Amino acid sequence: MTTQAPANPAQDSPEVTSRPAKQWTPVQRLAILAEYEALPKGDARRGALLRRHGIYSSHIARWRIQRGRGVLENEAIPTAGRPPQICDPRQQELARLSQEAARLQSELQQAEAILSIQRSLLAACHPDADHAERRTLMLASVHELAPLIGVVAACAALGVPRSSFYYARRHAPPPCSGAPAATPAPEPEP
Repeated sequence: MTTQAPANPAQDSPEVTSRPAKQWTPVQRLAILAEYEALPKGDARRGALLRRHGIYSSHIARWRIQRGRGVLENEAIPTAGRPPQICDPRQQELARLSQEAARLQSELQQAEAILSIQRSLLAACHPDADHAERRTLMLASVHELAPLIGVVAACAALGVPRSSFYYARRHAPPPCSGAPAATPAPEPEP
């Protein structure tokens, strides 16, 4: 007696063959769920249905949860990642204007700092001051203004060449506010 091979071995095989994952639409998922739940529990036809569609019982469990949440009825399957942003032109304009206002506020603070230092510099420089004294005051003002707006902008605002500022900073310690400059101790003689 010879045994006949099944006509379609993949259909009659108890194992699911590996194939690329299929994306089921919500309508197809609901139809498979309805067909699966119409069969009695423990019926072999449930396994055959799963094999025919190439799915597992975990798919059925997940689809039941989705159906319970209303995801399958709305035909919107949540995807991984950040949800898409709704582009509202008013919100975009508001964000752009907020950024511009912040930039202008920063520029205003820088301008106020420059004007304040220029005023104090003008008050400190008397007409009969010599060149070295004025230069020292200008460099001290640049040194004070540089952390607020940057060296380039501070030098440009006060009319001091950057090379002079960098040269003075390299060859002499910056003036300390309020504390007397430290003088190096004389070296002992042998």
